Amino acid sequence: MPSQRLPFGAWLPDERSLANPGSITAKNVVPNGDLFLPFYGLQTTSNTALSAYARGAISVSDSAGNEYTYAGDATKLYSLAGTGWSDVSRTSGAYTSGAITVWDFAKYGDKVIATNSVDEVQIITMGGANFENLGGSPPKASSVAVVGDFVVLANTDDSETTVRWSGFGDETAWTPSPTTQSDVQQIAGNYGSIVRIIGGDKGNVFFERGIVRMEREGPPTTFGFYPAERKRGAISFGSVCDAGNVMFYISNDDLYIFDGEQSQNLGSGKVARWFFQDADPAYYSRISSAADLKRSLILWSYVGADAQASQPNKILIYHWPSGTFSVAEIETNALHAYVSSGYTLDGLDAISGSLDALTASLDDPVWAQGRINIGAFNSSNNSGVFEGTPLTAVLESKEFDAQPGRIAYVDQTRPIIEGPTSTITVEHGYRANQRDEVSYDASVSMNNDGAFDIRRSARFHRVRVTIAGGFEKAFGVDLRAKINGQR
Repeated sequence: MPSQRLPFGAWLPDERSLANPGSITAKNVVPNGDLFLPFYGLQTTSNTALSAYARGAISVSDSAGNEYTYAGDATKLYSLAGTGWSDVSRTSGAYTSGAITVWDFAKYGDKVIATNSVDEVQIITMGGANFENLGGSPPKASSVAVVGDFVVLANTDDSETTVRWSGFGDETAWTPSPTTQSDVQQIAGNYGSIVRIIGGDKGNVFFERGIVRMEREGPPTTFGFYPAERKRGAISFGSVCDAGNVMFYISNDDLYIFDGEQSQNLGSGKVARWFFQDADPAYYSRISSAADLKRSLILWSYVGADAQASQPNKILIYHWPSGTFSVAEIETNALHAYVSSGYTLDGLDAISGSLDALTASLDDPVWAQGRINIGAFNSSNNSGVFEGTPLTAVLESKEFDAQPGRIAYVDQTRPIIEGPTSTITVEHGYRANQRDEVSYDASVSMNNDGAFDIRRSARFHRVRVTIAGGFEKAFGVDLRAKINGQR
């Protein structure tokens, strides 16, 4: 009986099922070109939790090389001290975040600035005891960034389309002045409200329906503002992800990469339609994102189908060198780039209660100082990194017909998956007509020859592979099929 090979290929849920150029399902895996890699769950890095779900977090290093991580919930700001979160809120009382507000953070020298649009802008010296009000009476703001040597606040209580910047090299100078170069700008245009500002040598101001560049200029002006996108903006603060030289964002019609000059579609014809059907627009404010620069990945956590109320339960993953996607089903809040401050043996024991129970070995780099990873908070509000136990992966091939219009008999399949520790099961999907619902045979385990026995006649076939216990690489499946009536 002849065999044929079906590579999984890129996950393309927006494509047709029959003869899909890629795969129909890619769950709890990491995309990597024509391969899929395992997606690891959260390894807890704290033994204490925030008092409510995290609304933002940042990891930073001071000039001496010490690492600090800060986070915020509805009423408090925290610092990660060893394996525990300490309340470092202002001493004057709790914060009063709104129902959908988030904390935005920016590093400025050896200080961290935080804003949530409702309370006074906060500042702390790294390692300090408490946040306090930023000096100079700046306006309240939804977003903060550092552009050159200026602290910039966006969507202020002046106006939802206003940016205001501090004096040159002075985060406490907020009175407009030619001497300090502090000033304010209400950005003209029909762009809606400012959603987020991303800093750097230049600023990029993301609106609901536009993107405006903020560029340094000479006297008499300090900054010039130049529209880059006049119709397309970001659906929420957390949908905008800073990846260094480029930015990624979710707009109302697709996912995009923005290079500071123009945007390029990422998900059209691939996953965009699927994403907008799956994501709950009532909770776009709960989206968070982070860039894994080591693996060239962008991750968006969001509230999808089967979520418990407003808890984000899925992560859309994008591998930008290959332009491929996948999705992970895991409850997380406040994705962020995390830099480890390192752990002692006592600290590791405090995380799990038993060193033997750690999902990563004691010599694993995840525990080392300076280790860069993607951090997040679980639904119990503990922080962690994605180096825990591999999630159970599900990959489903395209639907195929061995010969158009003919019924084919498939008797065996053999997944092409590397990794000796995995436990693999296979479900065979089939239907007689394209208008019919797909039926699946009961899952089967591997036989003594390393294959999976199916024995099913149908006009259309597909193969769903479930991988538990981790693996190294998943490529596709080989299967044996023949046209009924042929030998």
